[in-house]
Amino acid sequence: MWSNYTLSLNVQLSAWSSESDSVDVRYVNGDNHYAVRFLGGNVIDLVRADGGVTTELARVSLAYTAGWHQLQVTAQGASLSVGLDGATILTARDDAISCGGIGMASNDPFAIADVSVT
Repeated sequence: MWSNYTLSLNVQLSAWSSESDSVDVRYVNGDNHYAVRFLGGNVIDLVRADGGVTTELARVSLAYTAGWHQLQVTAQGASLSVGLDGATILTARDDAISCGGIGMASNDPFAIADVSVT
């Protein structure tokens, strides 16, 4: 299991009003992980799922377009940071989940490419 890392990837979003897609870090299982969620074409948030209970750590109202975007998620100690298209958009501090892999979840068209973990 990884503890401190940066996940970089390109995501192709739908920006549909029904969109609820996520990129997960420190993924232990579906009930325990951190997730960057893309919601309805205009909200991006960072949440912790802990024992199946979801807690929002940070949120930004940001209209994103359908198409490809560069996403970077860093988990370093208790610090979590999310960058989109080269700009940091979310930060939070939380130490509930110390290690885990990566994951993805989607309910609308969603694609990924060029994944790297450093």
